[in-house]
Amino acid sequence: PDVKPNCISCTSVIEAWANSGEEGALSSAETILQRMVDLSKAGDRDVRPNAVTFNTVIKAVVRCRGLGWDRANKAREMLKRMEDAHIRPTVISYNSVLSACAATFPPNDENSGGDFEKKKSDVYQSASNTLNELRSDSRIKPDAYTYPAMFKTCSNTLNVEKDWGKVSDVIDACCDDGLFDERVFNFLKNFAPEKELKEKLGIKGNQKITDVRPEQLPSAWSRNVRQRNNGKRRGDAKRQENRQRRPQGKKAHNNTIT
Repeated sequence: PDVKPNCISCTSVIEAWANSGEEGALSSAETILQRMVDLSKAGDRDVRPNAVTFNTVIKAVVRCRGLGWDRANKAREMLKRMEDAHIRPTVISYNSVLSACAATFPPNDENSGGDFEKKKSDVYQSASNTLNELRSDSRIKPDAYTYPAMFKTCSNTLNVEKDWGKVSDVIDACCDDGLFDERVFNFLKNFAPEKELKEKLGIKGNQKITDVRPEQLPSAWSRNVRQRNNGKRRGDAKRQENRQRRPQGKKAHNNTIT
């Protein structure tokens, strides 16, 4: 009997293209996706793309060479196509778009003056919009991959001292979501101004930020971080006790990133 393609087989081919690193991989992935959409509209429900399919195409966007400043926009466009197809994005969908934003930083464009700064600002705005959409989705929540990608985008696109308020807002959101883990903390140590970061985290005295351990910070900030050894969430026992302990200048819960 003839073997008929379905969603699983087509998605597997898209993943092969996404992982190939070949020139034209993204174009091939998009061609397969569009063919799946067309066939499903014609009545072939077996080939209708699902969230995994779209996530895999976004993965191809992240890995595609030569996209330059279009990478973030392309990923956001794929997210919109997903929603237009009445397919609900997953946390992987949003995280993949954030990864695309974090990877959108062509260093050879630094001499383009104000246009360069405008492009960086646009990428940051794409990331902040994506994070806000994820946090406002009642079905899903950010996870351990969300904020590392968001902070990498901040590092690549913002003047950290000038735009400290934006970085501060992302720290607030990360702590609100209980995902301020060691990876996030170490990343912040590497790119955030020490004085501002210490003040934000309520670290007083002469202790260097590099000597501060995540365990010294309120456990509520990392309450949703799963430990590698036992899968339990850090700080569950003290969740209620520490819920009100937040970074300095903390805004209301569910604050929007600007």
